[in-house]
Order: sequence, then C-alpha cells, then structure tokens
Amino acid sequence: MKSLSERLRTILSKCTEATSVLDDGTSRVVSVVHREVDNSDQAPTVPTMEHRGEDEIRSNLAVAAAAQKMEKHILSSLLAMSEEERIAELSVAEEVHKQFLKTMADPNLSSAERVSILRGMDGSVQGRLLMHKVWISHKKRDGISKG
Repeated sequence: MKSLSERLRTILSKCTEATSVLDDGTSRVVSVVHREVDNSDQAPTVPTMEHRGEDEIRSNLAVAAAAQKMEKHILSSLLAMSEEERIAELSVAEEVHKQFLKTMADPNLSSAERVSILRGMDGSVQGRLLMHKVWISHKKRDGISKG
C-alpha cells in the first residue's frame, strides 16, 4: 500500500503544464488560462434573488396585515364589553401575563424548555396574553391611565 506522500506525488506528477512540482512536494502555478463563459445556458441570478426578496416582503406584509386585523378584532371585542366585564377579563389577562413572565424568567429553564412551553401553550392562554398586549398598547396609544 502506497503512503500518502507517494500517492500525492503521483497525483502531482500527472498535473498539466499549468503547475510545476517543487522538490518539497508542493506545487506552484506556472500559467493561467482565462476563458469567457457563455451565460446563456445558466439561470439568471439577480432577478431570482430580487424575486425572492419581493416574495418575502409580500409575505411579511400579509402577516402584518393579519396581525393588525386580529388586534382590531380583540380591541373591538374588549370595547364592546361592559366596563365590569372588561375589567374582569383584563384582570385575568394580566394575571396570565404575570404568570407567563414568571415562568419564562426562570433561570433553570433551558432554551429548549422555553420553546416547548411556547409551543405547548393553550389557546386560551395565548388569547389572554394577546388581550393583555392589545389593551396595554391601546392604553399607551390613547393615553388611558385606568383599566
């Protein structure tokens, strides 16, 4: 069985005129041939990338529009409630929010456990968290100090 250096020397000895093998087994470039390639057979690169960027922008805009629609729906349902109902719902939402923050702030949780908690979150908990966020944003936007 040939040693690695013997195999390397065999490979290097078969090199074309473009390289020259030195005594220590290394090679150096002696000449370079430049050739223009016809790009007619290749797929366009720039328009494809721009198109992907446009698709991503459209997707992000669609997500933002859906989020805004959901926020408006949650806010309108909160505003349609009587004040007593709204206060009760928002106090529950605030407690859910505090409990969520406390759970996620646990220094003993790994990143994977945090992701697992987020993925396994009940729909009603998600709704309460969204309700709390939407109401807080509404209060800040409108300068409301109560409720």
